[in-house]
Amino acid sequence: QWTDWTDENLWFLETSGIDDHQVVITPELNKDWSGAVQISAVDNLGNPTMSPQVWFGIDNTPPEIRLLDPDDGGSVTSNEVEILMEYVDISGSGVDPSSIMMRYSVDGNPTSEWFGVDASIEEGTDVSRFTFKDIEGHIVYQFKVSDNVGNEIVSKKYTLNITNIKIDLPPVPIISLPLNEEVFEYG
Repeated sequence: QWTDWTDENLWFLETSGIDDHQVVITPELNKDWSGAVQISAVDNLGNPTMSPQVWFGIDNTPPEIRLLDPDDGGSVTSNEVEILMEYVDISGSGVDPSSIMMRYSVDGNPTSEWFGVDASIEEGTDVSRFTFKDIEGHIVYQFKVSDNVGNEIVSKKYTLNITNIKIDLPPVPIISLPLNEEVFEYG
């Protein structure tokens, strides 16, 4: 829906010619906005003209982070546990996949540095997968992500208890051959 014509926040700059002007629009940058701008002008002889619509938006809101799997605070028994996170920037500039980072700690040990996580881009969403391999204990982990204009969010701390699967194999007998062609007698 169009608003009434206004000259609010418009600045006119004279450029190269006598009647050649450039219009600068300075919208408020303290809130999100998206829409179209169209300029209308009338020259000194009363001839009207109208610019084409130009669509743009202002994005001051970071993306959202959602844990998809496994449940926060859950317990898993496996040697490989996949963490699945979703990043959504519904009305913004879109998620920057190269900005998706993760850090974690195991059993209260120092937290790792932030490191990049691969993301698979699906239409309308960004999903990242990270697999804990052969890690056991109480895991605390976080993700962070930015959108394409730098709005960043850090997730809350999620927890997961991982117990590795122990495989007990029967002992393997070792058979050795006699040395120097000795013969073993049975019995």
